Amino acid sequence: MLEDTEELICDEAINLSASMKYDAILSNSVFSYFQDYDYALQVLKIMYSKANYSIGIIDIHDIKKQDAFVEFRKKTVENYDEKYKELPKLFYDKKFFLDFADKYNMDIKFKKSNMKGYWNNEFVYHCFYYKNR
Repeated sequence: MLEDTEELICDEAINLSASMKYDAILSNSVFSYFQDYDYALQVLKIMYSKANYSIGIIDIHDIKKQDAFVEFRKKTVENYDEKYKELPKLFYDKKFFLDFADKYNMDIKFKKSNMKGYWNNEFVYHCFYYKNR
């Protein structure tokens, strides 16, 4: 049953309020579009504050596969550099997420992306945090 109050917001992730809490908070394919790691860290802190139990971050671009990603995109997208010059992509080392888990005493699991037919599987991973109760 839905509660009387629901959240539906169109805004920058960093402006998300932590006033309403949820058992799980999910981010799908947005961390790669954040401007820098500091911004990503601030968003993670907000997600942590909103989550009663878990946080899921889907489609994180792996910094170890950045060169392969760019090479693949240049082969498959005509004028890749020109088309995407105003849309940089942020790649992450898993250490970024591990450090956050350590600081906030959370369990963490990484999963490979395995969506059937998804061209990006090879270049991304998922991260799941669990608060210790």
